[in-house]
Amino acid sequence: MNINFNCTSIFCDDVRYELNGKVSLMGIYNDQMFVPDFPITLPKVCAHFDLRVNPDFDCSEATLIIMKGAEKISSITLALSLADDYAQPDHGKQIAYKHFIGGVELPNIRFEEPTLMEILAQIDKQVVVGGRLWVTTFPVNSESESAALK
Repeated sequence: MNINFNCTSIFCDDVRYELNGKVSLMGIYNDQMFVPDFPITLPKVCAHFDLRVNPDFDCSEATLIIMKGAEKISSITLALSLADDYAQPDHGKQIAYKHFIGGVELPNIRFEEPTLMEILAQIDKQVVVGGRLWVTTFPVNSESESAALK
């Protein structure tokens, strides 16, 4: 099967969309978020997504699905049509892809145990993983602990 789109996402503490078109991501997580203990309720977890679709791919909408473990906690449906002026950019070249960005804010999110969060993008039954975040406790260094106890 030929995948006609890709999606990337970044989990962070906050997403800010600036007036000049910039996006500021605060408190970016790599692939892990460390918490002191479980259960824990976090005041907010955010994710910024970037969806790029082949301009020749005939599709009308995409769904972004936010998973917390096996639980679907949120979804966003995006209309994939483009305005005529966007489809014909000022630089005169054909667009390389249909480009859609956005963010999601997940307030008061509770974790009972270490959990994998995922952003999935689905178009016409094709699904790609846009990003993952493993929420877990701080790593324990047994050598440091042993030395501290002596």
